[in-house]
Amino acid sequence: MILMRREEYQQRLRQTMEDLIQDGGQRTRGVLSSVCDAIGTMVERGLSNNIIATVSVQSFKKTAQGKDTLEHFSKIFRSVYNEREGSVNPAKMQAISQRIKHLFVMIDEITGDDSGVEFFSGISKLARDYELMDGTHGFNTKIIVADASILN
Repeated sequence: MILMRREEYQQRLRQTMEDLIQDGGQRTRGVLSSVCDAIGTMVERGLSNNIIATVSVQSFKKTAQGKDTLEHFSKIFRSVYNEREGSVNPAKMQAISQRIKHLFVMIDEITGDDSGVEFFSGISKLARDYELMDGTHGFNTKIIVADASILN
């Protein structure tokens, strides 16, 4: 029991500078993770034909394990995606598109730094991986890019 507590405590410590170690606080699930998980549950259980969700992401985060913020979006279609084969179940995708026709993703401030473009590229890849862009399964998918800098 003492060893487990020590491991939990050590995971919270972060070396922010060569001579400074700080408590990183208790790890909790982020907003994007929670929202995507909730949407995935609604899709799986057929709880609604219309889902509107908005999340403001302040930064595009990457972990040491090579994962990133976009990983959470996979939770939305987890019930139709076969990880081993890297493909979606067409029948299940079409069943979802019969209930939920329109999928819109809006990305703002894309030109601010490289992470905006990386986020857009990641969203585009997810849309291709889940076959949301080609109309195969009947979705009307739009990725909307907005940025005041684009006007110039």
